[in-house]
Amino acid sequence: MKSVEEIYIFIAAEDDGEGVCAFSKGTMMFPMVAADIARVDSMRAMARHIANESGRTITLAKFSERENLETIKPERKS
Repeated sequence: MKSVEEIYIFIAAEDDGEGVCAFSKGTMMFPMVAADIARVDSMRAMARHIANESGRTITLAKFSERENLETIKPERKS
C-alpha cells in the first residue's frame, strides 16, 4: 500500500480567513481533501459548483511535508 506523502485541499476564502470546502451526501459531510491527483480531478466540478453557488473564491492547495504526530493502534479485545 502506498503511503500518503502529500494531500490536496480545496480551500474557500471566508470573511474571516479560510476554510476547508466540504460537500454533503445524505446526512454525511465530506471534506474536500485528497491524497492523489485522480481524486482531486473527481472533486473539481464540485469545487466549481461551490464557488458559483457561494460567490467565494476556491483555491486548490497542496501540502507535502509529512510529520506523524501520533499513532493510534486498536485496543485488544478481551
